[in-house]
Amino acid sequence: MPLKTTPSADDIRNMFKAATNLRDQMILMFYAETGTRCSELLKVKYKDIDFERNTIMIPHLKRGTHKNCPGCGRRGGRATQFCSKCGKDLRQVDAEGIAERTRIIEVSPELIGKIKVHLAGAVPDPDEP
Repeated sequence: MPLKTTPSADDIRNMFKAATNLRDQMILMFYAETGTRCSELLKVKYKDIDFERNTIMIPHLKRGTHKNCPGCGRRGGRATQFCSKCGKDLRQVDAEGIAERTRIIEVSPELIGKIKVHLAGAVPDPDEP
């Protein structure tokens, strides 16, 4: 199994230096400040950004949230190995289900400023009909 690596502080500084356009700078800042995944960033919508509080709501979709016992139908968590009701082995049972959660992350005024500049003209004013 390959080891996961984390970029060093120098690696991150070099990425910021290499980002020559606003969009790339904004994306790098977003990742650095929030620690989110690419898939989470792609789900963020304009309405998820609170420009006054400097917060961004991150939608999170989780798959495989529970297992159903084929013997008695009892529901258990996705890591459940044995049914608590009938004792059946659930290690070979695939987890199923979807749960959607959100989290709110505070970001820097600098990132919010870059987002505003990036969106200028790209998003209609929400107060206009």
